[in-house]
Amino acid sequence: MKNGEDLPNPLLVSRILTSDEYDSKIDVYISHNSLFVNWGQFLSHDLTFSSTFSTSNGFGARCCEGNKHPECIPLAMRFENNYVDSNYCFNFMRSVSSLRKKVDNPLVSQREQLNKLTAFIDASNVYGTTVEELRFLRDLNGHRAMLKSERTTYEIPIRSETSCRTSVPNCENKCLLLGEQRASVTSGLMGIHTLWLREHNRLVKKLQDKFSNKEILFQEVRKIIGAMMQHIVYDEYLPLLLDHETMKSKELYVPTKDYKYDPSISPNILNSFSTAAFRFGHSMVNRRVKKAFSKSTGRRLVTDFFNVNDFCNSTIDPVHNILLGLMQQEANLVDNVFTKELTHYLFANSENSPGHDLVAFDILRGRDHGLAPYNSWRRRCNLSSATSYDDMELFMKSNVINKIKTIYKDYRDVELFVGGISEKPVPGSIVGPTFGCIIAEQFRRLKFGDRFWYENTKTPGSFTQEQIREIRKTTVASLICRNTNVEVILPNAFLTYSLTNKPTTCKYINEIANMNLSYW
Repeated sequence: MKNGEDLPNPLLVSRILTSDEYDSKIDVYISHNSLFVNWGQFLSHDLTFSSTFSTSNGFGARCCEGNKHPECIPLAMRFENNYVDSNYCFNFMRSVSSLRKKVDNPLVSQREQLNKLTAFIDASNVYGTTVEELRFLRDLNGHRAMLKSERTTYEIPIRSETSCRTSVPNCENKCLLLGEQRASVTSGLMGIHTLWLREHNRLVKKLQDKFSNKEILFQEVRKIIGAMMQHIVYDEYLPLLLDHETMKSKELYVPTKDYKYDPSISPNILNSFSTAAFRFGHSMVNRRVKKAFSKSTGRRLVTDFFNVNDFCNSTIDPVHNILLGLMQQEANLVDNVFTKELTHYLFANSENSPGHDLVAFDILRGRDHGLAPYNSWRRRCNLSSATSYDDMELFMKSNVINKIKTIYKDYRDVELFVGGISEKPVPGSIVGPTFGCIIAEQFRRLKFGDRFWYENTKTPGSFTQEQIREIRKTTVASLICRNTNVEVILPNAFLTYSLTNKPTTCKYINEIANMNLSYW
């Protein structure tokens, strides 16, 4: 801290920042739904994953016991309440990193975290990031164009070797074999992953007569899936996240007029993006998970973690059940209020047992990655920086500032995640100006720094203008309609019902979004 003391305990920061804000008081959007939230998490799993250090036997060190590993940062604190043990401690390991020489002083190296994934929006969460992962995901040991699935009543992924949990009798308690190791964390992620698996296999069947070589067929379909994902992110997701002026100034709208790839732009993931700004969605998570075929308000999120129950019932399509349930549920506002399912019960063993605190994890990971303070990022984004806590009232609510004052003795110590999540949203956006600045810059780089961006027609193997036109027909609603038995759906699947987003038939959606595959 500026006065020379240590920064406050992340658990204490979380408790004060989110204190006295119980689930009954959490405000929800009348527009954005929980599918929007889950899609954001799915997208983040395509872009970034910071591996943590492990011991020689491949497991994490026991940071809370005896001799500590040098990369340990145990998250510990004494509490006296019903949510955590009185002597709480979590084995928190630092992110894997390398040393990079400073530009202004080559004799000095600085710690730089590594991204385990490809930075591009390329559907790596569907296909994996290594040759070995892809071989396990494809039929016939990697020699067929289809992705492995159980072709029973409803097409679902096969099971992996990792254990998940289920309360359904005689159901296999194994996670799903998918292209990203975090895919089975929640039912929402499992539903979205399965949707893309089905879309891949659907396209393979549609195009198999055009490509006699199975490998060429697979790679062509994979390229189409990546393009569809890029289009959805910029056509449906980002316009609901950022305001119009930001979208326009950063040229994030699609179709892009005269798209031109810029080799000078680095598409690498910004540390501030992955470790702080794009974690805004943690504030939007609802405490319950609603399902389409259930009359209840939904099960608690704590019971949804690593739960494969939805893939154990052969009479109900899990994708239909999960995704339509998320569409019918409002998302929480982006602010300093988080459901206790994340701040007290994260990954708890049972519904009534204590768990961990995601907000504390977010804060500690930001320190591990060496993120500059919140005020520094406002300056980097050409925003007015505070010279006192009083100045912060221009972009934060006074009750939130009062909480932050009790945490940090000096306004300059406020951390990026804490400040960013507490800002008032920009009109037309759901995030504040600092997070909006970082997120917009990252997606600008991912668009114009990607040589294989789907609108780039000047690279070998690029799409033709006719093919691009067909890819632009894809929407989330169309993906759901052609891969499930849904009959009626909201045209914008990320928004709740409104006068401008009234339900329509999947027959109509399929007619307007039907891709003409004769161009391939």
